[in-house]
Amino acid sequence: MDIGLLILRGRLWWLVVVTLLAAADYAASQSTAVVTVNTPQGIIQGFTEDIDSSLQVARFYSIPYAQPPTSSGTGRWKKPQPVPAWGDVFVTRNDGTMGTSCIQTRTGTRANYNNSEDCLTLNVYTRAPVKSGSRKAVLVWIHGGGYSRGAATEYDGRFLAARQDILVVTINYRLGIMGYFDIDGDGLVENFAFWDMKLALEWVQNNIESFGGDKTHVTIYGGSAGGMAVTLMATSDMFTSLFHRIIGASGNFLCPKLISPPTETVRKRILEEFGCSDVDCLREKDAVKVDEYARKISADLLGTFPTLYFYAPFYEDEIIKADLFEVWRYFRKGEEIDAAVREKIISKFQSYDYLGGFNTQEGSLILTYLNRLAKTQGFTIEEGANQDMAEQFLNEYLGSYFPNSYERVKNTVKDIYFRDVSLSSDPSPEVAGVILNIFSDMLFRAPTIALLDNHSEQNTTSTYMYTFTYETHDSQSKNPSW
Repeated sequence: MDIGLLILRGRLWWLVVVTLLAAADYAASQSTAVVTVNTPQGIIQGFTEDIDSSLQVARFYSIPYAQPPTSSGTGRWKKPQPVPAWGDVFVTRNDGTMGTSCIQTRTGTRANYNNSEDCLTLNVYTRAPVKSGSRKAVLVWIHGGGYSRGAATEYDGRFLAARQDILVVTINYRLGIMGYFDIDGDGLVENFAFWDMKLALEWVQNNIESFGGDKTHVTIYGGSAGGMAVTLMATSDMFTSLFHRIIGASGNFLCPKLISPPTETVRKRILEEFGCSDVDCLREKDAVKVDEYARKISADLLGTFPTLYFYAPFYEDEIIKADLFEVWRYFRKGEEIDAAVREKIISKFQSYDYLGGFNTQEGSLILTYLNRLAKTQGFTIEEGANQDMAEQFLNEYLGSYFPNSYERVKNTVKDIYFRDVSLSSDPSPEVAGVILNIFSDMLFRAPTIALLDNHSEQNTTSTYMYTFTYETHDSQSKNPSW
């Protein structure tokens, strides 16, 4: 695997990002030895394995960084609490898996996930032998998944850590309603998932030197919702000194539907469904059933259009300030912004080196949605899309984001994107391609370019951009031929 990252002592320079981590089509390798690390948390036992004939990696799977957020742990819908130091040796997993994932729907590639509320764990990878004090650059990966799915288990950091001689950490955090919920009935969602991320980063600061990492050179790297999360963290004083550089892949805090609406309706319906009058009662209910019903409510209220997130970061709590919404309006609508807000939010973000980028085929995220529309027209997405599909897409997509100015925005979009495209009842690959481009531009490209442009206005930190163009054989076989 080729990695487009060049690590230099004292500074992380980014050239071209070809890939970060191998997607976890994980097959357990034969462990060659046991390795122990003496951390402030206690002694942790991991395992080494061969990467190739000349390299070995030391891996430590499923290390708890917080007490389980269950009724028997710190409590569901409460801020995570650190794990007390253990007296005995903590033996990490060596059973062919990388541990549990947080509660989520088991579908598709996630059908066999080992979901649990006891999921606040992280994985550590480094080239063997492990040498405390070797001061390697640290990369912390924040997975994506629309704030409602995904896991550290999906990303295998062995090859990146061994071949680039850096230290890689992948983390779990709470998802869906378990990570974002209005527990007080005041219309304000509490961002428990971000408290999880904060505690995981604090664990890194407290323990990573024992694995040979340099806690003063930590880069946080997130994809999709993870990219949105790392840029959000970079605007908050709550994360100061926990990391030093950020990489946002296909996501940042300007992306549409980043910030969830008030969810009083969700809270009321869930309490009624489970016969509860308060959240304390709901904390004792089966987590999987609560999550499943919460997702049903989301589908009822938002429909089936992809990328509309009901359980997502809210803009008014200790971690994500209400001022960020003003920044959002500043970027998206060109409105004036208060000087104090600019200094507090934008200047904070600009104080980190930032690499942002996107893929050339982001629009493929909605192929399933488009194929569903195509079938109602009597054909498949392989043949393309027609005028009715384009109109329905614009209505559902633009209408959800611009309810008060939909007609004006729709006409502008049609003038720009469909100017040289013939729309009719017959399917056309060209029309389908335009729809994908609109989706890509609005959700990923335009927000990324806008934020990169703003970040580059200052001259104290570095700004980098990438475009990921490689197409896997798997995507070629699944996507339409056009």
